[in-house]
Parts: sequence; C-alpha cells; structure tokens
Amino acid sequence: MKPLISIITPVFNSEKTIENCILSIKKQNNPNIEHIIVDGLSSDKTVDIIKKYQGTYNMVWQSEKDTGIADAMNKGFRLATGQFVAWIDADNYYDDKVYEHIFNKVKSNPETDIICGYVDVIDGDVIKTFKPDFPFTYKKSLLKNTGGIPVQPGVFFKRELFHKVNGFNTKYKVAGDYDFWVKVLKTNPKIEYSNIVFGYYKKEELGASQSARGIIKGLKEMLLIGKENSQTLIGKISLIIKYSIGWLSIYKKKIIKNHVK
Repeated sequence: MKPLISIITPVFNSEKTIENCILSIKKQNNPNIEHIIVDGLSSDKTVDIIKKYQGTYNMVWQSEKDTGIADAMNKGFRLATGQFVAWIDADNYYDDKVYEHIFNKVKSNPETDIICGYVDVIDGDVIKTFKPDFPFTYKKSLLKNTGGIPVQPGVFFKRELFHKVNGFNTKYKVAGDYDFWVKVLKTNPKIEYSNIVFGYYKKEELGASQSARGIIKGLKEMLLIGKENSQTLIGKISLIIKYSIGWLSIYKKKIIKNHVK
C-alpha cells in the first residue's frame, strides 16, 4: 500500500536538530506516512543519528553529494510515493496532530491540491504564531513576494504538482522555494486553508536565508524570479523594502551582540 503522505527532509551537518525533526514524524505512528531524508554527505554526527532510527518507522534515507538544497529536494521528491507531499528542514518540526488533520482534510475533500495552515516561529525564547495572508494567488505571490506564498512547514500538497512544474530550479540557492511556489500558484490549484498550527519553524541567525550575506543573495534571486514572471514595479519595491528591513534587523542584532560582549 502506498503512503498517503511523503515528507522530505534535506539535511547537511544538522546533528543538533535532526533528531527532533525525526521524532516529530516518527511519533505520529502512522503507516500512511513515509519520511525521506536526503543528506548531503554530512561530516558531523547527522548520519549516525539518522541510522539510529532506521527501521523504527517508515523512513528511507540517502547520503551523497549534492549541489545545494534545491538539488537535495528534487532527489527526495522524486523518491516520494505519497499522494500528498511536504518538506521540512532538519531544524524544524511538526505539531503532534498535523497528520491526523491532513488525513481528515484529504478524506473530506479529495479534489484539494494544497492544504495550508499556521506556523509557530521560534526566535530564541520567543514563539510567535505566523498567520499567512490567506488566500494565496499567483498575483499576490508577485505583489507580496514571500508574504504571498505557503510557508514551510505549514503546507502539504499533491505530489503531481511537483512534477507539473518540474520541481525546484537548482540555480536558486536561497529563493528556490519562492520560485517553486510562484510556478505552482500560476497553475491555479485548489487550496484549502486551516486556522491551526501545522509546525514549528526555528529562526536561526546563521541560516542560509537569514544571514546578511544570505539576505543579499536572496534579494538578487528574488528580483530575477520576479523578472522572469513579469513582476510589477510595486512588487519590486515591496520586495526591496522587505529585504532591506531584514538586512537592518541582522545588522542591529550584530551590534547588540557585540555591545553585550
């Protein structure tokens, strides 16, 4: 029997967080879920931790060199067999009852293509519930950029959508998820929204998209994606303002950190 849901986790040198991610899926204790972990040849204890749980639940994994997170994601999604899929980074995790909720949604409305919910953002000791600006549309994704697309780990979608848009573009190292969702939303999928928390997103200052360098690179990639999709001037201005605020936030944190030292 094929699983209803496939979860993909791209991972690289995440020994401090991968176990919590694994446990958030394993403890669902549901044979209708498969977990696919794609490791990029980690040099720490990540693989040892993955091996620890091999055979204890429906999980498969591989460890080989890749060209970045988009490449790892494509590998994972191509191995998936579930009707619905999702991805979750190694430093994030799911709510205990998210799968039960998704199962009920799929059962009650099999025509749904995407199911979206809220995400709790963890920033140090502060936890804030992020409530996306529903509904999502292709037009809004270009106008509000990252504020107009589903956020990981708050979204599950039909596997056929991944293949319909040819997966993730490996030329994008930071904004690949944005490019992916813009392409998906352009197909006008049927989306269902839930006012509950699906998962938890851990905000890390040194993350690829949250460092000062990552913000600059992300802005360049987002502008290119916007250009490819005929983004309006208002959308470009909104994008630049948002990334400028992000860069200033990182700069402010560094000043405070240095002052404390």
